[in-house]
Amino acid sequence: MTPLLRSLYKLVGHHPLIVYLDSFRYVLSGEFSMVSDLARVNRVPGDWGLEVGTLAEVFRNTAVSRVCQVGLTDRYDHKHQELSPDDPHKGLLE
Repeated sequence: MTPLLRSLYKLVGHHPLIVYLDSFRYVLSGEFSMVSDLARVNRVPGDWGLEVGTLAEVFRNTAVSRVCQVGLTDRYDHKHQELSPDDPHKGLLE
């Protein structure tokens, strides 16, 4: 995502949305939280990836100064799991 955002910045110049998206370490992580008032006004995007669309909705609906990224650990080890349709305790279900 970062190369795309940096290319857009070079093409269109300074744009607040591009700068905002580029400020996140992992734009496509898919993990976020928000206050309930903001969650109520955000639309669920149907035409973009969920992560980028959600960040764009947050940008549209609140002040950038109310948004932050928090690192919960020094090293995050994502546990990729295989699909496990027969046993819900072994992996992901379809």
